[in-house]
Amino acid sequence: MSPLVRHPFLTLGIVIAFAITVLVIFRLSTGAKADTKKSRLITVGVVSPLRQDLDIRLAYTADISPNQVVNIFSRVDGYIAKLHVDKGDFVRTNQLLLEIDHTDYQHAVNQAKANLSSAKAKVSQQDAAVRSAKLAFDRMQILIKDQFVSQQDLDNAQVNLDAARAAHEALQAQFNQMEVALAQAETSLAYSYIRAPFPGYIAERNLDTGAYVTSATANTSTMSRGIMSLHDISTVRVLIEVVERDIPLVKIGQKAELRAEAYPDQVFEGTVTRIVHALNRSTRTMTVEIDLPNGDRRLKGGMFV
Repeated sequence: MSPLVRHPFLTLGIVIAFAITVLVIFRLSTGAKADTKKSRLITVGVVSPLRQDLDIRLAYTADISPNQVVNIFSRVDGYIAKLHVDKGDFVRTNQLLLEIDHTDYQHAVNQAKANLSSAKAKVSQQDAAVRSAKLAFDRMQILIKDQFVSQQDLDNAQVNLDAARAAHEALQAQFNQMEVALAQAETSLAYSYIRAPFPGYIAERNLDTGAYVTSATANTSTMSRGIMSLHDISTVRVLIEVVERDIPLVKIGQKAELRAEAYPDQVFEGTVTRIVHALNRSTRTMTVEIDLPNGDRRLKGGMFV
């Protein structure tokens, strides 16, 4: 017979002791895990609150405009003799753009110079006449003291002196007129050479060599556009229409970021330079101008931003 069968109480005691041992081990392991969780520390960051304005961004679309645009006209009448520039050319200040046929204007200058020389000679001749009349009058004043001449002779000498002086003044006035005429002729001649008022690019050329231009204001579309158009894009302008609710947020000197479709990966920075302090009655918007430096001239007039 088996010993476990012969001693049933002993067997039961062994089983109970094993069960208790297992239970104690289980409780000890569970308690250790609980203690581990209880000892974990949680770190919390603390900062002081700040009082400041929120960064508000306004988004608008607009077109780029050149800083200066001028349509070139002629201040004298005549035919275009020569064009020195064409569309797309960069020109500098006072660079010659075109010439109007200046043959007649050169003749006018030469004629004015000749008239001035003639008037100058007449003035010099009359100077001599005035001096001669003055000498005769002075001589008469001396002779009349000894009664070698009559009072009538003295009076005639005085009249001759006055007449000589009056003639001299008239000739001097003519000389001054000739100087003015020469200056006008030289100005007209200078106007026949049309020059650039500022540096920039030729954006349009509407007339060809041989076309007739006039200084008078014309009503035709060709003359309204001028002979050519000059754009200055060293600095470009962007005019945006700000809606009424955003007007208090816009101030002169604020920075603006612009993105052009031609350069999608680049941001251009400009500055608010002008604010039109009046709203458009039809759109209820206010015009704001943003200027951008454009030294590399990558931004062109008419680009969309």
